[in-house]
Formats: sequence, C-alpha cells, structure tokens
Amino acid sequence: VQDKIIREQKKNNLINIVNFGAADGYHILGLIKKGYFLNGYAFEIDRITKNYLEENIDRNKLSGKIKTFFEANFDIIFNNLSNNDLKKTLFLIDIEGQEFGLLNETILKRLMYSYLLIENHDFIQPNKSLVNIFHQNIKKLFNIEIIEYSSKNPFQINLINNFSEIEKWLMMNEGRPQTMHWIYLTPKNK
Repeated sequence: VQDKIIREQKKNNLINIVNFGAADGYHILGLIKKGYFLNGYAFEIDRITKNYLEENIDRNKLSGKIKTFFEANFDIIFNNLSNNDLKKTLFLIDIEGQEFGLLNETILKRLMYSYLLIENHDFIQPNKSLVNIFHQNIKKLFNIEIIEYSSKNPFQINLINNFSEIEKWLMMNEGRPQTMHWIYLTPKNK
C-alpha cells in the first residue's frame, strides 16, 4: 500500500493526504515525514489510539503539517480543502466497514477528482445494499483498480532475526477473517 501511494503521489503530484482510520499514524506520518505529502488530515475514532497518534505526531515534529480529528467527517475536509485542493488529495480509508455509509453518492461526486485508496470490508458490512450502491456509484465516477494483499516474508525483516520461525510467522498474522484487498479509485475525467 505504501509503495502504491508513493507511486501515485509522484505520478499525480499530490500534496495532501487524508487518512480516515489513521490508528497510530504509521501511513500518514511516514509519508509526510519523508516529504511525499505536504499536508495531512488524520482521523481516528478510538480515543486511546488517537492519543498515540498525536504523541507520534509531536515526537516526529509534524504538528504543523498534520491535523488530527476524531470521527471520519467530510465536513471538516470540505471546510479545509477547496475543490482545487481536492484534485491534489489522496484519501486513505480504513474504517472497518463504515466506508460504505460514509462514501455516499453525494460525497463521491465531491471527490470525483480526488484519489481514494480504500481497504474493503464488505464482508463485515451487514447492509449489503449499501455495499451494492457504493459499487454502482464508484463505477460511474472513477477508474477502479483492486490491489490484492501480497505475502509478507518475515525472513526479510532483520529486526526479527532472533525470533523462532513460528514466532516470525505469527508476527505476520493480522488475524483477518479472510483475504483482504484495497480498492483504488482514480478520476475518470481529470
């Protein structure tokens, strides 16, 4: 996912990143710290995790570049970014099935010139009609690319060399109920 974001940032000269489900900031902090994006908006609904996120932002001296918020909210984004800014924005969305309610037709139309990378949680969304409507809407407005998870090789991570083989493989396990994938949306009409 990081490699894809970096390639797309360079290819499309993106300057803003919005991270819904930012957790402790792994993605957004690294991407801004390394200079790939100038500005970031990080949303994390879990209060304890949001505290870690803010602590990580402070430790990395990124307070002037990343703003944090609680619940994923497009009003905040639309109040901070103009339509021209949205054209230079990548949205990284990992909100455990809530993406289907949040990304309704009205929101998707406002974002139709933005770039969205969404972890797909359709299997945990009980309202399958929301999932179907979401897919109908994105087909109308965006080019769609599916990014499959690739295997992680624990033997290529020097940091864990001193662990047993079983421990290394357990570290790679995210406990997912099924194989995950990401949906990458790009503007149909730039």
